[in-house]
Amino acid sequence: MLRVLNSLSYLGLTLALTVPFAANAAQCHGTSAANKATLVELYTSEGCSSCPPADRWLSNLGEGQFEEGQLVLLALHVDYWDYIGWKDPYSKGEYSKRQRNIGNVNNLRTIYTPQFVLNGEDLRGWYKRNGTDGSIEKINSEKAQATIDLTLTKGTSTLAVDAKVVLADGQSADGYGLYLALFENNLISDISRGENAGKTLHHDYVVRELLGPYKVAGQTGSLSEKFSLNADWKAANLGVAAFVQNRKTGDVLQAMMLKSCT
Repeated sequence: MLRVLNSLSYLGLTLALTVPFAANAAQCHGTSAANKATLVELYTSEGCSSCPPADRWLSNLGEGQFEEGQLVLLALHVDYWDYIGWKDPYSKGEYSKRQRNIGNVNNLRTIYTPQFVLNGEDLRGWYKRNGTDGSIEKINSEKAQATIDLTLTKGTSTLAVDAKVVLADGQSADGYGLYLALFENNLISDISRGENAGKTLHHDYVVRELLGPYKVAGQTGSLSEKFSLNADWKAANLGVAAFVQNRKTGDVLQAMMLKSCT
């Protein structure tokens, strides 16, 4: 069952309850841009020999080609290559399921890796692109149909998220949900088996946890969630992405990402 975002009145109560805790913890805040950000999803696997170039392409997108607020980058490691000799430590079946759903939306006959998806649409020929061929810029030129507001509070072993969504005037909430993704940068794996045996792989924007969709029931809604952090996750490399997406069409109203406070 989908969880429904709370009404705006509840947001004030939530923030009031977290203020005493926040005084002893790192806290940061961000609001999405006026124009649409491009949600870039990479479906990848450490067991896939053609995936490392795609991992690098995603990392390069985040290295200053675009201004802050224009891109939201996520690497979702699928689990269906784990059987061929190397189990990807970042893979999850739920990411494979999400990819299959995206494939259905895009009328794809099969799913594959590496796959890039821009705001819910399958992107082919990424290896021929430098990231500035117009696809991302076209999305960025559109006015956002939702505003996302995030507050992150870093505790000892948790990362609390307070999120607020405001839909644009006239924008229907029907079919749309809010997703929250906890990601980590600067991950390195030494691969000893499988198709990438002997290679050292570098990953950025790796999704550690994906929550949602939380149903958007009105023009304004809010929620509070808390990610539990594993001891081996480096707090300085963590961040949270949030996006409002139609579960049936893949359409994204807005997206944003915010690095964790330390």
